[in-house]
Amino acid sequence: MGDYASQHSFRIAIVGGGISGLYCALAIHHHCTKAAVSFKVDVYEQAPEFKEIGAGIGLRPDAAQLIHNVGLGDGLTAIAGGSGDMLYRRFDDGGEIVTVPLSREGSVKLAPCARSELLELLKGGIESRGAATLHTGKACQRVEGLGDSVRIHFTDSTTADADLLIGSDGIHSQVRRQFVSDNATFSGFIAYRGVVPMKSLPQWPLPSYSVAWLAKHRHFLVFSISSNEALNIVAFVTKEESQVVHTKESWTSTCSRGEVFKDFEGFHPSVQDVIKLMPEEVSRWRINDHEPLDRWHYLDGKVVLLGDAAHAMTPHLGAGGSVGIADG
Repeated sequence: MGDYASQHSFRIAIVGGGISGLYCALAIHHHCTKAAVSFKVDVYEQAPEFKEIGAGIGLRPDAAQLIHNVGLGDGLTAIAGGSGDMLYRRFDDGGEIVTVPLSREGSVKLAPCARSELLELLKGGIESRGAATLHTGKACQRVEGLGDSVRIHFTDSTTADADLLIGSDGIHSQVRRQFVSDNATFSGFIAYRGVVPMKSLPQWPLPSYSVAWLAKHRHFLVFSISSNEALNIVAFVTKEESQVVHTKESWTSTCSRGEVFKDFEGFHPSVQDVIKLMPEEVSRWRINDHEPLDRWHYLDGKVVLLGDAAHAMTPHLGAGGSVGIADG
């Protein structure tokens, strides 16, 4: 092993080119460069391009700090929204439940942003530094242990060898399936999602654009993204699984806007005004989950899982994206 290491760069393959996977590539480059370790990183994305379809993501301050640590803090600040406190209001009359002050001091703070803009920031950081080689159209089919290394077999009949494989390919991870026999399960709720331009909003009656209107089994959340030029919408509703058999866990699953009005009937007029601005076809997302694993590493540590592939989380308080970045 010592002779091999002295003659070759340590080869790292990341399967999955989403936010967690790209941040992981940047973090490896950042730390290994500082430590003068010889390494090579390849990122394999199954889609034809590196692209996020979803709407907004709320990065917690700890995740924002990690992005600052790899030198992309100014870029994150530029695409982030939000400058007000977090307001929790009654669903019907808009009465105050609690207001959570959010720090406005310092360069590192809560960073709500568009997923597409965050992915582009990370991708640009990789490309400008030569931090990794990015591959598209590479869907993992299976993983083969080769003793001291791992071979990835792709659906296009090609292969790639690595000393370390990092599976960052989401809740339906093909890497995970090689070692764990389980399926994602319905969490008990769905979410309607959308983004509307700030300039399209009627006069806003509240001191902040970060607002959650709360009711039993339903809540309607908005926050600003894209340098405060857009309002992200995510509206959660508890459902029986029998009610969502035709709803996919996919950003491309849609329904009519009328279904949003129906599920949020009786909510405050401000909520109704926001729903009116959503498109006729609204994104409707079935939210799935996984049972916890007892470990996230396999083949004597040559395969590890990261992000939703390791620990899928429901999308509250920016947990999924923020923890996925922390994994990296």
